[in-house]
Amino acid sequence: MNEQLKCIIKCVLQPLLKKYSLKKLNNKVRSIEDLYEKSPEVILYLDGKAESAYQGNMWLEVLEKLDVSTAIVVRNYFIFYTLNKTLTPVYYLPNFNDLENLETAGVQIILYPANPQSVTQSLRLHRLSHFFINHGESDKVVNQSKLLMAYDKLLVAGDLAEERLLKSGLPIRKNQVVKVGRPQLEFLLDKRTRSEIKSILYAPTWEGFVEEANYTSVSMYGLDLLNQLHEIANEKQIKIFFKPHPFTGTTKRNATDKYFREMKKLSEKYDFTIIGNNDSIYKYMNISDLMITDISSTIIDYLYTDKPIILTNPKNMSRDLLKDDFKSSEATYILDNVNLLKSLFSDIDKYDNLSDERKNIKDYILGDTNSSFSNFNELICSSLK
Repeated sequence: MNEQLKCIIKCVLQPLLKKYSLKKLNNKVRSIEDLYEKSPEVILYLDGKAESAYQGNMWLEVLEKLDVSTAIVVRNYFIFYTLNKTLTPVYYLPNFNDLENLETAGVQIILYPANPQSVTQSLRLHRLSHFFINHGESDKVVNQSKLLMAYDKLLVAGDLAEERLLKSGLPIRKNQVVKVGRPQLEFLLDKRTRSEIKSILYAPTWEGFVEEANYTSVSMYGLDLLNQLHEIANEKQIKIFFKPHPFTGTTKRNATDKYFREMKKLSEKYDFTIIGNNDSIYKYMNISDLMITDISSTIIDYLYTDKPIILTNPKNMSRDLLKDDFKSSEATYILDNVNLLKSLFSDIDKYDNLSDERKNIKDYILGDTNSSFSNFNELICSSLK
């Protein structure tokens, strides 16, 4: 082994494996020859940081159940280490020359759960159909990006997403937007089975790449919120789950990374359950009876469960502005002052006055939640040549 390779292993690979506490791959790394042998018709495209694997993990069960042959293409090798085990073949294609094999191996459709920079390479495969499926439905400003115009179809959840795109001023093409619901929710989430609150999930989003997309409560607001949750947990014997977004603190803007470290230490001190990047948030959505979160796709997904949601408001935005810019906020209890969390929790535990409103908003945002997978499956199958 030459000195350069030793340095790569010691300085790059070993620290990354230690960081993610991973020792082996969950999935087999398959060859180009295997790609031609399997000849998948539909590809899920994954790239970005190792933490980006969650964007693909939420689609794995949907891929496995489609009535077409599927595979996963990974452009960053370390996504392999955080991608959940799947029956779907996974291929590592780091270079554009590798990627060109998709055109001759029988692939017809590429599905994109995100907009990594490398899509500029895959979109050059003009003979294929390119569908943006996203990794969640939310009111975030990134869901109105001009990058979306590059895709042949935009598969969205329901009426809200379609209206948002049509009103954004983007040059949406006829039949480009297709409403299919959120197909994975049928497999990942359960509906509400009890009214009493025995556990709370606190799931803040991350700070975003730009300040315009910064909706996080990971700040002094978040630290104060954890203190309030500690008091509630002690008084009511409530279990607390803390699930930060996998990208939290990665941009190191606005001291978010500093607050994040402090919030993790405080959560450990209070014996809260801290949910890691490799552990699915959907498991804890099912376990919890109430969720506290920021403006993000977690609101939309949690609506499926019919359980109450508290929306953080760290920037103290007016109710009118929240309603105008973030339609999903109408289905939530809004927490302007963290010190009022205990009284708000008590009110929700007794009455939950927004129960009907949540169901109305859910239908508007997600459509028919009992037919999302069949809608998605039908669209994919009918799009094959």
